[in-house]
Amino acid sequence: MDATTPYRRLVAGFMAALQSPDADNEALRDAASVLLEQSAGAPDLYLSLLCRSITPLQDHGRAAFGALVAGALVESGADPRPAFLPLAAILARALGPMDRFLERLEAQRTDEEHDPVSDPEARARAAAEEPEGDAAWTALHTLYLPTVAVFSPSAEGRELVRAQLAGAADVLRRHDGGGAFVWTLLQVLDDEPLLVLHPRQGRGARLRISGIADNFQLHVMLMDTLLGGGILPGDPPPQDWVAVARGAGPQELPDTVSGAWDLYAWTALGAGAMDQGPAGSDHWVWNEGVPADIPALDGERVLLLGDAGYQRSWGNSRVFEAMDAAATAEGVLDEDAVQAALQRIREAGPG
Repeated sequence: MDATTPYRRLVAGFMAALQSPDADNEALRDAASVLLEQSAGAPDLYLSLLCRSITPLQDHGRAAFGALVAGALVESGADPRPAFLPLAAILARALGPMDRFLERLEAQRTDEEHDPVSDPEARARAAAEEPEGDAAWTALHTLYLPTVAVFSPSAEGRELVRAQLAGAADVLRRHDGGGAFVWTLLQVLDDEPLLVLHPRQGRGARLRISGIADNFQLHVMLMDTLLGGGILPGDPPPQDWVAVARGAGPQELPDTVSGAWDLYAWTALGAGAMDQGPAGSDHWVWNEGVPADIPALDGERVLLLGDAGYQRSWGNSRVFEAMDAAATAEGVLDEDAVQAALQRIREAGPG
């Protein structure tokens, strides 16, 4: 008997329950509990065997439940890499039907105020027309949890799943559950160059950012790198803010974060929007957005900082508990380099 035979038998038992049309949710939970209880000594092997088994599943709900168990194995210490391709494939398989389901839902819209996603009757009509899409949409309530568990700790995994989905993930933004978390995860930039300029102060730096889920988190990371590093004048942020933002501390603390600047796209300079207050909001980089929203100029994302027009505050938290973040200064620009960069932006116009 091969040394892996007991492990294979245990996974096969779980898969038998997962593929049985007679297995209800309680039976699936029981089968998963048996697998997870026995996996403590070899989570990597169990994850590898499980991922090979769940990848071909065509039933969106059962595939999502299998992925949920895979995510639990990752959270118990398994190397997530064997789950990258299977989870990406399960997600990709669900997106097409979900998109068709959303089209049917949109057809149920009665006016601008009506949201068919939250209308049970509209949902039922759309489900009757697109049952597979409804099943995929429902399965995402389960699938988002292992997706976050598997991909949030790994830049390698995020790169792979972004390539697999290739821009087809916007449908996730409208999900009435965890789909928005998956969409946010897919927007995360890794190893991304970022040019940051403070035009009034005539200072700037080239940074490289990774693992930052939203611009609230980016704002704290910038304060740490630019103020804490002495690149821009000002008091550095408290270390508990920084620890939360970096992923080195708890996911959330009860205190409040205060921003240091107003954030602008490079287009704000040519449009004069940095002196317009709210009238220039078309050129703001919103804290509620993501770093991928920052527009690029000549292939490089450019962020302009302005003195804060008013104090912005938000809770001290990050979106993904297991995702480490970084904003590293790769070079401080001297005055001539800053002015040259600003001139290049002006010549590019308001965008």
